[in-house]
Amino acid sequence: MGLIVREYERMAILFKKSCCRHSIPIILLVMGCLLVLAGCGVDPIRAERQTDQRVHQILDSNWDPDLGNLAKLTQTDPNEMDPEAVVLLETIRQAGTINLEQAIQLGMLNSHDYRTACEQLYLAGLNQADVQHFYTLHPFAGGIAGYHKEGSDEIAGGQATAGFNQLLSTGATLSSNFTLGYFDILTGDFRSGLTSIFHASVTQPLLRGGSRKVVMEPLTQAQRDTVYALRDFIRFRKSFCVSTATDYWQLAQLAWQAQNARANYEQLQRIYRSMLDLSQVGRLSRYELEQASQDVIKAETLLIGTINEYDNALDQFKVRLLIPQETELRIELQAPFIRALASNPSWPTDEKAAVELALQQRLDLASSEDRVDDARRQVEIAADALKADLAITGRLEPARHQNRAILDTDSSEIDPAQDRYELSLRSDLGLDRTWESHDYKRTIIALSQAERQDQLLREAISAGIRQAWRDMQEARERYELQKQAQTLANKRLENTSLLLQYRRASTRDVLDAQKDYLQAQNAYAAALADYATAELNFLRDTELLWIHADGEPEIRVGSRENPLSNQG
Repeated sequence: MGLIVREYERMAILFKKSCCRHSIPIILLVMGCLLVLAGCGVDPIRAERQTDQRVHQILDSNWDPDLGNLAKLTQTDPNEMDPEAVVLLETIRQAGTINLEQAIQLGMLNSHDYRTACEQLYLAGLNQADVQHFYTLHPFAGGIAGYHKEGSDEIAGGQATAGFNQLLSTGATLSSNFTLGYFDILTGDFRSGLTSIFHASVTQPLLRGGSRKVVMEPLTQAQRDTVYALRDFIRFRKSFCVSTATDYWQLAQLAWQAQNARANYEQLQRIYRSMLDLSQVGRLSRYELEQASQDVIKAETLLIGTINEYDNALDQFKVRLLIPQETELRIELQAPFIRALASNPSWPTDEKAAVELALQQRLDLASSEDRVDDARRQVEIAADALKADLAITGRLEPARHQNRAILDTDSSEIDPAQDRYELSLRSDLGLDRTWESHDYKRTIIALSQAERQDQLLREAISAGIRQAWRDMQEARERYELQKQAQTLANKRLENTSLLLQYRRASTRDVLDAQKDYLQAQNAYAAALADYATAELNFLRDTELLWIHADGEPEIRVGSRENPLSNQG
């Protein structure tokens, strides 16, 4: 232990003496390295801002600006509510009502599911940015400074290194490196002074891995994956809006039923009072009056249950849109907004035209077809891996100059080395390509599966569109019939009530007419909600429905080339 301590003390004394003799260059070198290290790194806020800029540039290049500002849509902060959502929520709170457009817009700004979809889209763009960076120039720089002792040899000094690496689309890899070092020999038979080293090399595959398609495949697939993510996001927006609208119309249906139940209760009360007057003058039996009283009690019970069902559904709707539960709110009963757009010339005229339109426009089908192309490309990539390896490498290393000392160095003490040039061919005959052969077979099977999956999706879309068309036609016919039935039930109630005054109709006839009128009203409300929902589902499934950033719907014939073309 004492020997170790003495050796440590001796090294400390030697280092101290050497530092005194060479303190200026060593201190300057160490301080320079520390300053370089302190100045390096990236500020987190700046890094996040630059990352957002790169990702949004990637996504915006494939986005349709008519659908809103994608950068805003994908900007999410889990800790803060969107400012527009705050303003919209305050508008809704002050009005005490919410319409369908406001519900969709608030959901797009506020919903957890929508924010998650935005984040998934952002991550897809981020993945492409990662792959793109792989093909850019990669600079590097660093340094080291310190003290080294081995036996009687002692060295103090440091060196700095800088260079770059880059992969070209031809498969060539470029590399360069420049090193500058200063070494102060305290003891030992070495040379002190500055040393510079530079070398550069390039390697170009000629057979295996030398095709541009093979080299650029990761970027090609990343670009296509971004397009798939954009398509999925747009379809999610449509499905999200249709789902929100469906919940809204179901809630509106309950509101209509509650409104009808209240009107029914009030009407039965009027009928009861009218019958009570007739009973008091002997024109109506007590039995008939009791029937009316029982129907009033049933109507009140129905009203209480209907209001309770509506209130529960309204609370769930608030949860979906993240509206505070204490917010006093009611649904604004309005005509389905989408019916005003049904006269658009893009609207298909029959079932066959609807199927053809969907097969042309469906974004998920476009992605499925493109994935078949991806699978074909993977077969080509796997076939390239079966080739032999042959690469040419060039290397340059200029003469290196090493000085004996920093100061008072004359030219006779400079020791130049010779310039070095190298050109070589590297080959691998590929006598064992078993794993590559297996991968090639896997890609062939994957291509067959992708083709079958694409055909299955095509058939499923055709069947789904036919069903959506029939459901919409049925909903439309049922809506028209229930509209007529409500009108007839209202006329029957009016006529029966009038006939009761002249004793040409019984109390039961009036109560039955009132009951049938309530059922007709509720059936009409259900048919209207179903019709609006069926139209939205049809427009979504045919890709006719497009949703803007503010939740406003539009019917239009989209194009796979714009805004969602593949760039790969």
